[in-house]
Amino acid sequence: MIFSALNGIKKGVLSSAVFSSALLLGACDNQQEAEKLGEAIDVAEKEIVSISLSSKSDKDIFEPGETWQFTATGTTSRDKELDISDDVTWSLSDSSHASFDGDGTLTAKNFTGLHNVTAKIKWGQFEDSMDITLSDAALTALSVSVNPNPLDECRSAILSATGTYEDGSMRDMSGVVYASNDTTKATVSGESLITHDSGSINVTGSKSGITSAVEPVTISETLAALTISQGSTASIRTGSTLSLSSKGDYTGGSSGVSITNATSWESSKTDIATVSDSGKVTAKTVGETTITASCGGLDDTIEVSVLNVTGIVIVSPTSDELDPGDTVQLKLYEELSDGSRATEDLADEDKVIWVITVGGDVASINSDGKVTMDDSFDDYSQNYIRITADYGEYDDEIELFLNK
Repeated sequence: MIFSALNGIKKGVLSSAVFSSALLLGACDNQQEAEKLGEAIDVAEKEIVSISLSSKSDKDIFEPGETWQFTATGTTSRDKELDISDDVTWSLSDSSHASFDGDGTLTAKNFTGLHNVTAKIKWGQFEDSMDITLSDAALTALSVSVNPNPLDECRSAILSATGTYEDGSMRDMSGVVYASNDTTKATVSGESLITHDSGSINVTGSKSGITSAVEPVTISETLAALTISQGSTASIRTGSTLSLSSKGDYTGGSSGVSITNATSWESSKTDIATVSDSGKVTAKTVGETTITASCGGLDDTIEVSVLNVTGIVIVSPTSDELDPGDTVQLKLYEELSDGSRATEDLADEDKVIWVITVGGDVASINSDGKVTMDDSFDDYSQNYIRITADYGEYDDEIELFLNK
């Protein structure tokens, strides 16, 4: 039974996945047959015609205790590629040296010597495999590279390392911990070097008790101007956040370059609002604070007012009368205690409830505040529709007029 059913799926005989699932799974004699048939039905539904195994890196030698992510990709009959890593069966030719978990993460176990192991994936009648090498040779030396070098201030460079092993092999390294000897000029984030000021620094890398020789880096004094993208003032409500960004102009002629990650951010009154290393402002209590962005010896400021919410206001992008078939995307903003509006559009928030209180016969509104007019107003006596929005303890309404 299971054999003929699987062949039917492989040949495309079963045209309805839902119908075939119900009939065939019900006819299976045991759980193992049901699982195999369910897997085959999945293949049929996705129209997979081939699968391939790959690593998310060109790394090909793994050390004891190291983990690495592999990916299973399925190609459909329409030549579309799907990530099916969670759906395939993962296996190794020698599981005593390494293991796979359900999503394709390889973990090399403790072992001695050099071993070649075959990693394999299987789904339905499709499978693929690749050879990987496991080695417990000891790391004896590290060398670090910085690209580009030299580089401009308030920019970033990619860090990489090459390891030399006792068997004479050289490998591109992962899991290296990099460090800068002068964090006022440059800091390390993962495998990136982020520069903050001009000058010279040294970068090193460490792994498994081995530290590299220093790699000198030159940072050029090229930043001509720094600007906070959001302007000189901003208003936010208590408890909310505001993401600031910065851009730089360089002496070489490039302008408007994003330098947010290299910028140092500081709030003058942290009891009013704090700011993170990435420029995210968190409002704490009502008041005003100055946020300063600095890099390369230059700075810019923005005055941030933290205010209470007093209400909400619905805004229409048009004042024109609406014709049959028109659509309008409404916006919704919080009104703040100084009379201004918050900058974040709340129209698609889950907490917002949109209702057409007048004119539901000729219009509809979705949960995101998008109004769609019917194709005819002929039987409608009013020349407007009225819409309300409820957001927590606040509400507002707006009237949109019709071209009749």
